[in-house]
Amino acid sequence: MVFMIERTWRGTANIDNANRYIEHLKTDTFPKVRNIPGNMGAKVLRRTLDVHVEFLVVTTWASMDAIKAFAGGECCGGSSARRSAGSFVEIRYYC
Repeated sequence: MVFMIERTWRGTANIDNANRYIEHLKTDTFPKVRNIPGNMGAKVLRRTLDVHVEFLVVTTWASMDAIKAFAGGECCGGSSARRSAGSFVEIRYYC
C-alpha cells in the first residue's frame, strides 16, 4: 500500500479575478509544484458564491519532507492574507 499526504489550501477571489487565478495556477504554480521531488499531483476545485469564488487547491505528496521542500517551515496549519495574480485575499492551509 502506498501512503500519500494531501495538503489543501483555500482562498477566495472576487468574481472578476477568479479566472486570472486559475490561469496563474496552470501557468505558474502547478508547473513549479510538479517539479518538486515527492509531488504526486495538484488540482483545484472552485465554487461560485454570492460575491466571490472560493478555491480549494489540493496537492498530493509522498512525504512530509517533500511538503517541507515546497512550503518551508510552516508546512501544515496556518493562514495568511496575500495576493497572487491579483486574486487571493485569504489562504488557509492544512495537511
